[in-house]
Amino acid sequence: MGDVDRTRELITEAGLTVTEATTHIGAARFDSIDELVKIEVESTPLIDRIDDASYHAIIADACEALSEFEAGEGGVAVPNVGHIFAATNR
Repeated sequence: MGDVDRTRELITEAGLTVTEATTHIGAARFDSIDELVKIEVESTPLIDRIDDASYHAIIADACEALSEFEAGEGGVAVPNVGHIFAATNR
């Protein structure tokens, strides 16, 4: 979920004044958990640093960890929380 208070502190420590903070709650939707892993792993440098066994272990672990988010139509909807901060340097 992220630590909103700590993030606000870091922004303040950087010399900015937070003028607004908003939290958005939604879901990231994928056709399957395998697709989620493929997108998340293959779009980062991680894919160049792991072997096939590690990649398949990530998929297996993700299937176990995210099984509760599988939707009835075969897809998966993983809860996603994002915090947006607006700040000024005044």
